[in-house]
Formats: sequence, structure tokens, C-alpha cells
Amino acid sequence: MTSFLSLLAYPLLTTVILLVGVMVITWLIALLKQNAGVVDIAWGVSIGLVALIAFLMGDGDFTRRLMLLLIVVLWAFRISIYLFFRFLKQGEDKRYARMRQEWGDKADIRFLFVFLLQALLILILTLPFFAVSFNVMPRISGLEWFGAIVALLGIAGETMADWQLKNFKAKRENRGKVLQTGLWGLSRHPNYFFEWIFWVGIALFALASPFGWLGILSALIMFYLLTNLSGIPWTEKEMADDRQEDYLRYQQEVNSFFPWPRNFS
Repeated sequence: MTSFLSLLAYPLLTTVILLVGVMVITWLIALLKQNAGVVDIAWGVSIGLVALIAFLMGDGDFTRRLMLLLIVVLWAFRISIYLFFRFLKQGEDKRYARMRQEWGDKADIRFLFVFLLQALLILILTLPFFAVSFNVMPRISGLEWFGAIVALLGIAGETMADWQLKNFKAKRENRGKVLQTGLWGLSRHPNYFFEWIFWVGIALFALASPFGWLGILSALIMFYLLTNLSGIPWTEKEMADDRQEDYLRYQQEVNSFFPWPRNFS
């Protein structure tokens, strides 16, 4: 482990400098726009940039490094573009607006610490990228191909969930209603589920490399974040407040995270 960390010293230092720089710039934009939601865009962009650093600075097999880069960049591009257009159309996300209201005059400086905390989180989540980038084995294993397929399925599923939600919200007659069809009839948060599936795919891909167990850590962290911290709890509270009885019924009939046939009893 010590030799691995010493090998990563320069790439990790480069990554830290990049992430801090991106988040400080993001914070300045948030100050200018008075909209902290821009950090959601920076999240995807930053992870894509870390994948690029791992690709460029790793000395492992080129094909393996390129496979990982293309998968992560595809994920980062999709989610960043989606969040960018949402940022342009909507005001500040209710999560950040609530923080801004609670923090008052200290909100701006506290958001800086929130953004830097995200930089630290991204650093931890992307450690498996570097495990893969220093794997010198010339043959792509079956586990890596399987991991790549799972990650791509995660991207496809999240894209479909976001597309279904976007189309639902675009119709005037659906205002104030709850989307309960398609993937949203199997899970109340299919976008979060498939986001996690992407990270499971990355974990499987990384497992074929030395210290690839770091990918399992990333998948576990992401599962906790989505189900217990910044994902489902925030969204559930917001939806329950806005849609009340309809959403309470939806909660009783449809699984929160893992897709499952609807319970009409």
C-alpha cells in the first residue's frame, strides 16, 4: 500500500490542486450568480477531469486506461450537460436555498467549505481510477468487460430516468403531480439507483487491478450518500411537502431505491 501511494504521490497532488482550483472557481461563480447549484455541474466535470489525469499520468496498459476514460467521460458529459441546462432554467435548488436561508450572512463563506468538502469527496471516490491507470497487465479481463457493461447500463438507465422525468414535467397538465410510470413506477428514485449502478460498474472494472478494492469503497460511499445523506432524504422531504397525499401513497406503493414491481395492496 505504501509503494502504491508513493507511486501516486504526483498524480494525487496534481488532482488535489485541480479539484481545489475547480471548486474555488465554482464558488466564485456561485457568489456572482447567488446560486450554489452550479456546484452540481462542477461535480460531474471534476470527476471527468480526474479520469483524464489518471489516463495521462498512469503508466499502465493503454487500452485499459482508455476504456476507463471513455466510460467516465461519457458519464461526466451526460450528467454535466443535463445539470447545466437545469441550472439555466431553474432558480437555486431548494437544498441550497434552504442552507442559504439558515446560514444568513455566513452563507457565502460556508458554501466555500461545502464546495471544498466535495473536492475531498471526489478525490476519495476517484481513487480506483488511479488503481486502473497503473495496471500494466496487457489483457482486458472478463471482470473488466463486465464492469464496463454494468457502468454503461448505469449511464443508460440514468439517462432514461432523467428523460422520462423531463418529459413529464414539460406537460402543463402534470404540474403538481407525481410521475409514477416507466422506471418511476418501479423505483421512486431510479436516477439515483442507476447512478449507483454506474459506480458499481466502476468498482467491478477496478477489481481486476492491484488495489482495485478502492472501487468497492467508492460504491459503498455513493450508496450511503444517495440513500442516507444528500440524495433520497432531501428529495423525499421536498416531494412530500409539495405533493403531500399523492406522494405519501406513492411512497407506500413503490420502492424507494431498488426497482421492484409496484405494491397496490
